[in-house]
Amino acid sequence: MLVVIFCILVVFVFPFERTLRVRWHYRRHPEVYLESEVRISPEEVFLENDALRLHLKWELIGLVADARNGLLFCNNAIQPLFWLPDRLFVGNELRSRLFCFFADRGIPVRRV
Repeated sequence: MLVVIFCILVVFVFPFERTLRVRWHYRRHPEVYLESEVRISPEEVFLENDALRLHLKWELIGLVADARNGLLFCNNAIQPLFWLPDRLFVGNELRSRLFCFFADRGIPVRRV
């Protein structure tokens, strides 16, 4: 019986609890999260904030995760590089243009 309760906690409760804790931390400590500028061109991706300036060639992007609330860009080892929230794609065609660009470049897109 204890094993069943533990399995239910792991499968159903812990993922939601973690999401709520992350959202709570983000709202309580906005100074920790830097505002970043991302520029996407056919040659490279440029990411800049107060702590980082990064130029990436498209060959270094190994995967794009298409989530309900944004796009997560990962390297070839499937490690997260940066996140573009969904609010950037509201009211424009940027998301569909990016998907066409990913298809032309052969960058895999996974729906999450």
